[in-house]
Amino acid sequence: MPAAPSTSSAESPSTGAGQAAAAWPPRSGPGRWAVTAAGALGYLFFAYLGRLTVPEGGSLALIWPANGVIAVWFAMLGWRRSLVVDSAVLFAAAAGVNLATGAPWALARDLGLVAVALGLVFGGVLGLVAPRLRGPRSAADGPTLRAGRDVAYVLLAGVSACLVSALVAVEITWVPLLRGSTAPGLELAVRNLAGVIAIVPVVLLARDRWQQHRAGRGAEGGHDDPRGAVRDSPVEVLALYAVTALAVLVVLTTHDRLSLSFLVLATSVWAGLRLSPLGANVHAVLLASTVVVTAVLGLGGFVPQGAARDAASVTQLWVAFVVALTMVLALDAAERRRLHADLDLARSGASDQAETLTRVLGAMAEGVVLIGDDGTVLLRNDAGARLTGGGAAAVGTHVDHRRMKVLRPDGQETTVDSLLRGRAARDADEPDGVSPPRDLLVVPADGGEARRLEVRASAVRVGGGRPATLVVYHDVTAERRERDGLASFAGVVAHDLVSPLSTVSGWTEVLATQVATMAGDGPVPPTASRALARIGVATTGMRDLIDDLLTFVTARDATLAHDAVDLGAIAVEVAARWSEEPVGGGRPRIEVGALPPVAGDAGQLRQVLDNLVGNAVKYVAPGVVPVVTVQGRRTEDVVVVEVTDNGIGIPHDQLDAVFDSFHRAHRGDYRGTGLGLSIVRSTVERHGGTVVADRVPGGGTVFRLTLPAAPDGVTPTGEGSRAHPA
Repeated sequence: MPAAPSTSSAESPSTGAGQAAAAWPPRSGPGRWAVTAAGALGYLFFAYLGRLTVPEGGSLALIWPANGVIAVWFAMLGWRRSLVVDSAVLFAAAAGVNLATGAPWALARDLGLVAVALGLVFGGVLGLVAPRLRGPRSAADGPTLRAGRDVAYVLLAGVSACLVSALVAVEITWVPLLRGSTAPGLELAVRNLAGVIAIVPVVLLARDRWQQHRAGRGAEGGHDDPRGAVRDSPVEVLALYAVTALAVLVVLTTHDRLSLSFLVLATSVWAGLRLSPLGANVHAVLLASTVVVTAVLGLGGFVPQGAARDAASVTQLWVAFVVALTMVLALDAAERRRLHADLDLARSGASDQAETLTRVLGAMAEGVVLIGDDGTVLLRNDAGARLTGGGAAAVGTHVDHRRMKVLRPDGQETTVDSLLRGRAARDADEPDGVSPPRDLLVVPADGGEARRLEVRASAVRVGGGRPATLVVYHDVTAERRERDGLASFAGVVAHDLVSPLSTVSGWTEVLATQVATMAGDGPVPPTASRALARIGVATTGMRDLIDDLLTFVTARDATLAHDAVDLGAIAVEVAARWSEEPVGGGRPRIEVGALPPVAGDAGQLRQVLDNLVGNAVKYVAPGVVPVVTVQGRRTEDVVVVEVTDNGIGIPHDQLDAVFDSFHRAHRGDYRGTGLGLSIVRSTVERHGGTVVADRVPGGGTVFRLTLPAAPDGVTPTGEGSRAHPA
């Protein structure tokens, strides 16, 4: 059973938002017992009207709309312990009204039990098959009856309740059954079902309309029409009732010659398709009441001639059919209107979002191109076409490589889709699915200015879950030109400083020898010793910086070889070298796993591994033995290499910045120039690959780089032994 609102909410003053949100009926307090009182009074009123239809010489009424009041009463309250009180009140009202109108005690007792059983079973079955239809509701919950299936739920609960309640009537069902007659029990069930079907929908719909009106009044600027609701046109309503009255008159005046009762069904269809559910249900109930009255008065036209009780039973079935038909049509029509309203709202929202997206993309300086899995351009902005010289074709066409030439940093020609879509597709299983940035040189075929673009590719899913690649590129031509100029200048300066630094280092050694000679067998003066040590440290640091600068310039400008390289053999040699480096915790343990051959320059790739392994050995906590693992795997035409260590790690916000020139994540006791990882990235990108850093759970860092795989069947260079110190 759905959770009911709190008592405080139910009893709050009916003003503003609190009024709109309060569920009805309340679960406790005076409002709760007002429902019991209203249910009892409503039952007494409709029961008295029903008793007026008791045929002469009989004891059971022909129609009994009061049972519809019972169903609504118990369905609205929901399942709660206080229903014991409601059941007692209902039994007293049912037995009392029958006794007061001439029914014997045995019959009045049976009808009281029937009433209680009908209410309990109806509420229980409705709660099982459609919990949403039972219990208190607020305007925020939406309509109680939403579609034709809800009418089916009410019918199922009604049929179950009427059949079960008929079984508790000893005088009406079981006594005649023992005499061989099932008619009285079935007539009782049919009579009760007609009352339930006639009353329950109209009361539930009226409650919804009342709550919507309250919510509309309580909310500032609100209205009481839910999305997709229809307002009944007074002109159409008058026309419908006029046609209905005319159809009833025709049926009543021609029944002795020709049965035309089907004509009124056309008005029910009209009401169901054109009016609101409440308006259609009111029409159905009024039409059903008219038919019942004609049957009671014996006017004929709608039911076959015969005994009054038989005519009433047929009439009640007809009433149930008309009301159910009208409600199914009205609710399905209302649901279609709501769906159309939702669709219009979604279309309007999508249109606004598309317009906003178009404006945002148009204002961006970065190029944005969405490429489908088949190479079709699904979306692009103006910058996307401008930066590629028109190569990013119009939406719906393929990337036009005839209008541009795309070069990797190593000068080899490639294509945007083959270089990026494959990488993004492989990254689809990664947490973010975004490839690291890489530089591409785009040369327009019409002779326009070549542009250096920094490109990122993201694996995405578009409509229907189809894979696609979102490519975002930024014009870095000026930035790279300035960076390259600075790098060239640094290289020239570094080269020019080699000779003076060698002179300083050489004369420092001469000076140290002279000082030692002058000291003879005695100690070297402390001041001289400290000065010489400082000069030695400074010259060593300067030499490391100059070496790194020259290596950086070489990695950026030197001509690349494109050979098949045995990366495993190179890794073993690098591991052997660094395994001999003394550290505070002991000799480093470097493990080299399987490394597939790659395509590239063996000398520069050796520098890449040497820098990565060297950093792993150097950046460890005091007293910790460095443990480094180098391994790789091949994925299609790419080799993924991972260098993992147990070092001090890299702060999360510097995982990308560590590849910038002269950036140092750790200073203090750790020596370095800040160029080692910049050399790694420059070399890897010139090979057409990528490199990223990530943290290792528990401490340490993993550097993950991609390199082009060596062609199959080509013998790699760089042979070496796999044996290395542990």
